[in-house]
Amino acid sequence: RSRGMLIHQLHGDDRVRSGFYEAMENAFSDFPEAGAFFCQSTYIDENGSSLGVTGLERPDTGIIDNWLGKIFIERRVQTPSIVLRRQVYESMGAFDGRLDIFEDWEMWIRVASRFPVGLIPLPLAEYRISETSSTSITSREGSRAQTLNRLLSIVDEYLPESFVQAHRRDRSRAQAQYFLQ
Repeated sequence: RSRGMLIHQLHGDDRVRSGFYEAMENAFSDFPEAGAFFCQSTYIDENGSSLGVTGLERPDTGIIDNWLGKIFIERRVQTPSIVLRRQVYESMGAFDGRLDIFEDWEMWIRVASRFPVGLIPLPLAEYRISETSSTSITSREGSRAQTLNRLLSIVDEYLPESFVQAHRRDRSRAQAQYFLQ
């Protein structure tokens, strides 16, 4: 339904800080080859208090080297922090309907497999953590691991086998650490 050239999905419980859209517009203007740009995210609780900040992928605004290798190994982007060019959605489609969680991570891997992705090294998005989120619910129900395995199978089908084999061990290690946390 969007008519703009840049698409941002913002869920009702997440938010962006002042300057987010201007920073995104400037980044896409400065790096026209980018299919997507994201910024750092601050994790916030139900009251809006900060719980931490996502990692810094590079010190300045620009395209991230080896982004596919990094995003393949672990989820490094929260949905409120990323903006995609309209042409990316038009050429690749939307989130994979076979996933009820991790659908965003699969999408970011798919995007990185075909387009350069950049970072704005500022925490301009806020991702809410709550007991009623799908993340918390699926963790309590025990379905999270099963869906993660489905995600990995989907991704492994469309990425080159040589790439998957080269990164599989690091991905397995990262996933084990994730579930231990």
